[in-house]
Formats: sequence, C-alpha cells, structure tokens
Amino acid sequence: MTAIAELHARDLFDSLGKEDEQPEQRRPEVKTNPVIERLIIVYEGELKEACERQAYPYWNYHKKPREEIEKIARETSFSGRDISSLCLLLQGKEDNLWFSVVTGYFLGVCSTNASDSVIRLPLRHFRRKLCYVGAFNNYGKHIIVEGDVERGLGHGMIGGQITVNGNVGEDVGHGMQDGEIYIDGDYISLSYEDIRRGKGKIFHKGRQIL
Repeated sequence: MTAIAELHARDLFDSLGKEDEQPEQRRPEVKTNPVIERLIIVYEGELKEACERQAYPYWNYHKKPREEIEKIARETSFSGRDISSLCLLLQGKEDNLWFSVVTGYFLGVCSTNASDSVIRLPLRHFRRKLCYVGAFNNYGKHIIVEGDVERGLGHGMIGGQITVNGNVGEDVGHGMQDGEIYIDGDYISLSYEDIRRGKGKIFHKGRQIL
C-alpha cells in the first residue's frame, strides 16, 4: 500500500468511527417557573411516600396529591407547555424504584388539569419507560405521547384522546370507561374485559382494533 493509499484508508476508517459514535444523553435545558416548581414539589413528595410505603395504589391516585394539583390549577393555572417542560425537568429521577408508576400517574393528573386541550408529553429522554401514561384522561383533553410507554396506557380514562407515537406495553385501556386511544407503534396486549364494560375505542396504526 502506498503512503497516499494508506492515508486515504486511515481517513476513511476515522470517519466511519465518528459516525458510529453515539451522542451523549444530555439533560435538556428547560426554563422553569413558580408553577412548575410547585408541581415538582408535589411530585417529589409522591416519590418519597411511595418509597417509604414500598407500595403504590395502582387502581387509584392518592387524594392528597390530586387535590394539591387541582389547587395549583385553580390558583395559578398551568398550560400544556408547562407539562411538556415538566417532563423534561423530571429527567434524572429514573433511579427511583417507583419512578415509572408515579411519573406516569402524576403526568396524567397534571394533563387533565392543564388549561390547554392538547398536551404533549416528550418521553424519549427518559432511561425508563413510564407506566399508566394518560391515566384518568378526561373529556376535551388530547394527550400526545412522544416515545415508548409501558403497561396501563389510558388507565381509568373517562374521555378524551391519547395518541402514542411509539410502542406500548401490556394492559392498554385498563379501567377505561370512554375515550379513544391511538397507537402508532406496536403494543403487547389490551385489557379486554375493562374496555368492554365501557365505551372506549382503541386504534392501532389507523385501524380500530377494539
């Protein structure tokens, strides 16, 4: 191999190596505000309580944090953009044992109390997938999820819409009474018995499957 050919091959190898390198996962820079800070205080209290009890009420949401979120919504209100920013600011909490369940429920209740009708939940930056995303969604709310989620999507929802631009885990529509769920990616299983008792509809890649 000539010196020129060797130099060309080395440059080619170096360029391929750079393409294969994965960018580091950096925490997004998001501006907070007093409303988001109040919500984070409620959220951190939930994480702490779940760890202390070593349990979480999957079938419902604690009365106290729900009332606190509703109080914040009445006193100052928060927007769909605030909820999107909140999602980004919760990065770094993933090591908590109850992160997936608490965060999924919490964002669902926040979404139903937001002032906007459309709420976007960016979730791709999390190292762990969330459970029970869109829990208790209500009439007039459309939650758009960017990323994959775990079990219990749309848990206990009584109306509105949930769109997931990603894959979904087990028990889709668990406890669902009404509303519509749209899944753009794949899913593992539906919660048939719960959905049949209600009027909810589920669509997979544009086709109604329940």
